[in-house]
Amino acid sequence: MKQVGDPCALGLVLLGVSFLAGCTTLTPQQGSHLEEVRAFVATAAQAYGIAPIPVRAEPQGGRRAATYHRGVISLSPDFLAPGPWRDVVMAHEVAHHLLGHDGPLPLEWDGHSQAQQRELDADAKAVEVLQRVRGLSEEEAFRLVYEAHWSLKRALEASPFSLPRRRSPGTA
Repeated sequence: MKQVGDPCALGLVLLGVSFLAGCTTLTPQQGSHLEEVRAFVATAAQAYGIAPIPVRAEPQGGRRAATYHRGVISLSPDFLAPGPWRDVVMAHEVAHHLLGHDGPLPLEWDGHSQAQQRELDADAKAVEVLQRVRGLSEEEAFRLVYEAHWSLKRALEASPFSLPRRRSPGTA
Protein backbone atom coordinates (compact mmCIF):
# COMPACT_ATOMS: atom_id res chain seq x y z
CA MET A 1 0.00 0.00 0.00
CA LYS A 2 1.33 3.43 -0.93
CA GLN A 3 1.97 5.96 1.80
CA VAL A 4 0.77 9.56 1.42
CA GLY A 5 4.38 10.74 1.30
CA ASP A 6 5.21 8.27 -1.47
CA PRO A 7 6.31 10.12 -4.63
CA CYS A 8 4.26 7.77 -6.85
CA ALA A 9 1.08 8.40 -4.86
CA LEU A 10 1.74 12.14 -4.91
CA GLY A 11 2.27 11.99 -8.68
CA LEU A 12 -1.07 10.23 -9.16
CA VAL A 13 -2.83 12.84 -7.03
CA LEU A 14 -1.24 15.68 -9.00
CA LEU A 15 -2.16 14.00 -12.27
CA GLY A 16 -5.79 13.73 -11.13
CA VAL A 17 -5.86 17.37 -10.02
CA SER A 18 -4.37 18.57 -13.32
CA PHE A 19 -6.97 16.53 -15.23
CA LEU A 20 -9.81 18.08 -13.23
CA ALA A 21 -8.36 21.57 -13.73
CA GLY A 22 -8.87 21.11 -17.48
CA CYS A 23 -12.60 20.41 -17.02
CA THR A 24 -15.14 23.18 -17.46
CA THR A 25 -16.74 24.44 -14.28
CA LEU A 26 -20.42 25.16 -14.79
CA THR A 27 -22.71 27.34 -12.74
CA PRO A 28 -25.66 25.53 -11.14
CA GLN A 29 -27.93 27.00 -13.82
CA GLN A 30 -25.60 25.80 -16.60
CA GLY A 31 -25.51 22.36 -14.95
CA SER A 32 -29.30 22.28 -15.04
CA HIS A 33 -29.29 23.32 -18.71
CA LEU A 34 -26.72 20.61 -19.47
CA GLU A 35 -29.10 18.03 -17.99
CA GLU A 36 -31.86 19.35 -20.29
CA VAL A 37 -29.51 18.93 -23.27
CA ARG A 38 -28.66 15.41 -22.16
CA ALA A 39 -32.37 14.63 -21.87
CA PHE A 40 -32.92 15.90 -25.45
CA VAL A 41 -30.08 13.69 -26.73
CA ALA A 42 -31.29 10.70 -24.68
CA THR A 43 -34.80 11.12 -26.13
CA ALA A 44 -33.29 11.21 -29.63
CA ALA A 45 -31.25 8.06 -28.97
CA GLN A 46 -34.35 6.30 -27.65
CA ALA A 47 -36.42 7.45 -30.66
CA TYR A 48 -33.84 5.95 -33.02
CA GLY A 49 -33.24 2.81 -30.94
CA ILE A 50 -29.53 3.51 -30.45
CA ALA A 51 -27.22 3.56 -27.45
CA PRO A 52 -27.06 6.79 -25.45
CA ILE A 53 -24.72 9.46 -26.83
CA PRO A 54 -22.49 11.09 -24.20
CA VAL A 55 -22.79 14.89 -23.98
CA ARG A 56 -20.31 17.16 -22.26
CA ALA A 57 -19.95 20.90 -21.88
CA GLU A 58 -16.59 22.35 -22.80
CA PRO A 59 -15.26 25.37 -24.66
CA GLN A 60 -15.25 24.87 -28.43
CA GLY A 61 -12.51 26.03 -30.77
CA GLY A 62 -13.25 29.05 -32.92
CA ARG A 63 -16.90 29.98 -33.06
CA ARG A 64 -18.36 26.50 -32.90
CA ALA A 65 -21.42 25.94 -30.74
CA ALA A 66 -20.87 22.18 -30.60
CA THR A 67 -19.00 19.28 -32.15
CA TYR A 68 -19.47 15.57 -32.56
CA HIS A 69 -16.26 13.57 -32.32
CA ARG A 70 -15.62 9.90 -31.59
CA GLY A 71 -19.12 9.25 -30.34
CA VAL A 72 -19.31 12.26 -28.00
CA ILE A 73 -21.21 15.52 -28.41
CA SER A 74 -19.39 18.51 -26.91
CA LEU A 75 -21.36 21.72 -26.41
CA SER A 76 -20.01 25.15 -25.60
CA PRO A 77 -21.19 26.37 -22.17
CA ASP A 78 -22.33 29.54 -23.99
CA PHE A 79 -24.99 27.50 -25.84
CA LEU A 80 -26.47 25.67 -22.84
CA ALA A 81 -29.31 28.14 -22.26
CA PRO A 82 -32.71 26.93 -23.52
CA GLY A 83 -34.07 28.06 -26.84
CA PRO A 84 -34.81 26.89 -30.36
CA TRP A 85 -31.20 27.35 -31.49
CA ARG A 86 -29.96 24.97 -28.81
CA ASP A 87 -32.42 22.32 -30.01
CA VAL A 88 -31.29 22.83 -33.60
CA VAL A 89 -27.62 22.58 -32.63
CA MET A 90 -28.26 19.40 -30.63
CA ALA A 91 -30.40 17.87 -33.39
CA HIS A 92 -27.61 18.67 -35.87
CA GLU A 93 -24.97 16.97 -33.70
CA VAL A 94 -27.23 13.94 -33.10
CA ALA A 95 -27.66 13.81 -36.88
CA HIS A 96 -23.88 13.58 -37.33
CA HIS A 97 -23.95 10.55 -35.03
CA LEU A 98 -26.86 8.95 -36.87
CA LEU A 99 -25.16 9.53 -40.23
CA GLY A 100 -21.85 8.07 -39.07
CA HIS A 101 -19.94 11.34 -39.38
CA ASP A 102 -17.00 11.84 -37.09
CA GLY A 103 -14.74 14.68 -36.05
CA PRO A 104 -14.99 18.44 -36.23
CA LEU A 105 -14.75 20.05 -39.64
CA PRO A 106 -13.60 23.55 -40.57
CA LEU A 107 -16.30 26.18 -41.01
CA GLU A 108 -15.95 26.87 -44.72
CA TRP A 109 -18.65 28.26 -46.97
CA ASP A 110 -16.52 28.97 -50.03
CA GLY A 111 -17.23 26.44 -52.75
CA HIS A 112 -18.53 22.90 -52.33
CA SER A 113 -16.60 20.31 -50.36
CA GLN A 114 -17.10 16.99 -48.66
CA ALA A 115 -17.13 18.82 -45.32
CA GLN A 116 -19.92 21.08 -46.50
CA GLN A 117 -21.90 18.14 -47.82
CA ARG A 118 -21.65 16.45 -44.43
CA GLU A 119 -22.91 19.62 -42.75
CA LEU A 120 -25.82 19.92 -45.17
CA ASP A 121 -26.67 16.23 -44.68
CA ALA A 122 -26.65 16.77 -40.91
CA ASP A 123 -28.95 19.79 -41.32
CA ALA A 124 -31.39 17.70 -43.35
CA LYS A 125 -31.33 14.88 -40.80
CA ALA A 126 -31.72 17.44 -37.97
CA VAL A 127 -35.18 18.24 -39.38
CA GLU A 128 -36.20 14.63 -38.77
CA VAL A 129 -34.59 14.59 -35.31
CA LEU A 130 -36.54 17.70 -34.28
CA GLN A 131 -39.74 16.10 -35.52
CA ARG A 132 -39.14 12.95 -33.45
CA VAL A 133 -37.82 14.61 -30.29
CA ARG A 134 -39.87 17.81 -30.12
CA GLY A 135 -42.93 16.66 -32.06
CA LEU A 136 -42.60 19.50 -34.56
CA SER A 137 -44.17 19.34 -37.99
CA GLU A 138 -41.77 18.92 -40.87
CA GLU A 139 -42.41 22.54 -41.86
CA GLU A 140 -41.68 23.87 -38.34
CA ALA A 141 -38.52 21.79 -38.00
CA PHE A 142 -37.30 22.77 -41.48
CA ARG A 143 -37.90 26.45 -40.72
CA LEU A 144 -35.85 26.26 -37.51
CA VAL A 145 -32.95 24.47 -39.18
CA TYR A 146 -33.05 26.80 -42.19
CA GLU A 147 -33.06 29.91 -39.99
CA ALA A 148 -30.20 28.59 -37.87
CA HIS A 149 -28.15 27.66 -40.95
CA TRP A 150 -28.51 31.03 -42.64
CA SER A 151 -28.11 33.00 -39.40
CA LEU A 152 -24.78 31.25 -38.88
CA LYS A 153 -23.74 31.90 -42.46
CA ARG A 154 -24.58 35.61 -42.19
CA ALA A 155 -22.84 35.91 -38.83
CA LEU A 156 -19.67 34.35 -40.21
CA GLU A 157 -19.70 36.63 -43.25
CA ALA A 158 -20.37 39.76 -41.15
CA SER A 159 -17.85 39.02 -38.42
CA PRO A 160 -14.66 41.07 -38.53
CA PHE A 161 -12.98 37.91 -37.28
CA SER A 162 -14.40 35.64 -39.97
CA LEU A 163 -12.21 33.01 -41.51
CA PRO A 164 -10.37 34.09 -44.64
CA ARG A 165 -11.92 32.80 -47.82
CA ARG A 166 -9.85 30.47 -49.91
CA ARG A 167 -8.94 31.69 -53.32
CA SER A 168 -9.61 29.52 -56.28
CA PRO A 169 -6.50 28.18 -58.00
CA GLY A 170 -5.23 30.64 -60.57
CA THR A 171 -6.82 33.75 -59.01
CA ALA A 172 -4.96 36.62 -57.42
